[in-house]
Amino acid sequence: MEIIAGNYLDNGKLFNDGRPTDIIRIEDPADYDQLVENIRTTDYYGRKYFEGNLGYQGRALKLENLPFAVILDFLKPESFLELGCGRGDLLFYLNLGTESRVSGIDIAPSVKESAFQEIRDNIHIGDLLDVSKDLGREKKVYDTFCALDIWEHLHPAKLDGYIKAMLDLADENALFFFVVPAYGEDEVFGEQFPVELGENLPSMEKGEPFSYLLAEFTDPPVPINGHLIWAPTNWWEGRFSSHGMVRLKELETMVHRYMDRYLARAQKSFYIFARDTEKARQRNRFLLQNGLTYMHLWRTYLKYKRALEEYRETNDREIVDYTVLTRNMDDVVFRLLDNMEQEIHHLKTGGASQPWPWPVRLLKKLLGRG
Repeated sequence: MEIIAGNYLDNGKLFNDGRPTDIIRIEDPADYDQLVENIRTTDYYGRKYFEGNLGYQGRALKLENLPFAVILDFLKPESFLELGCGRGDLLFYLNLGTESRVSGIDIAPSVKESAFQEIRDNIHIGDLLDVSKDLGREKKVYDTFCALDIWEHLHPAKLDGYIKAMLDLADENALFFFVVPAYGEDEVFGEQFPVELGENLPSMEKGEPFSYLLAEFTDPPVPINGHLIWAPTNWWEGRFSSHGMVRLKELETMVHRYMDRYLARAQKSFYIFARDTEKARQRNRFLLQNGLTYMHLWRTYLKYKRALEEYRETNDREIVDYTVLTRNMDDVVFRLLDNMEQEIHHLKTGGASQPWPWPVRLLKKLLGRG
């Protein structure tokens, strides 16, 4: 491992303004062992990490997780497992708004101390490899999995083992929602993470993980955000596909169409995978046929708003910023009305050839789906 002085690319993409930066050069696979040890000995994933990097603010729920709850709600989970759940904000939303059995796994003991009481016992502390064995002995399986910015934190040599451990807990119809900082142009979500360092361009061209990592600390070396795997989007897709998982690009495209405006740029770098089984294909077909609409979004947001208000009244606790929540809901309503106006215009201009009178067709489209 070597620390070298370098510069961001100067192409105007995202953070690429040519600024100087420290770089960790990986020279040997064993260097990752040292980085893992540095992260452990500096308590990088301690309380400060969760309050700073993850944006936890006291006892308030992260509203940034609500759009993910809406997306996962759309997938209609019956049993849900989040990998790297932190203190469980997403679990709290889904526990409040769905009938799903929710669970989470996190390696940091400190997160359970700050978890909401309602889901604290649903959080399993430990390494996924160990916890998955415990859950397997209990015959636990899940039909919906989520990992928000987790895979890139893992030791590259152990990644396949972690994926296998997850799949050991997956039901036949399981779907998987992953947010990953994937570099380069993706067929579905475009380029959300442009390459920052010129030293990594050859690896990008080859579709390989990068050997030059941006450094957050140099003594001892720790990469930015604790990320150990920096890789192109086609590499990430290939890793999951090599375990028999099928990427659901049509379903991803549908979710992007309706949800991108409520997601930060980094959050748009997501994948939806399924097991390669007939039951998973049936579930995917059902979701595509009964797809997202703005009416569905409005109903879902309203459901969560009412559930949060009921929680506030029952527990006499304010746990979300209702100003932000209301602003998001207002935007959904605006999109819904705009969509209706466009549909009415379309039906008026070409309605003579339509088999349904436009009011019936419109209501069928907006209310009969989602």
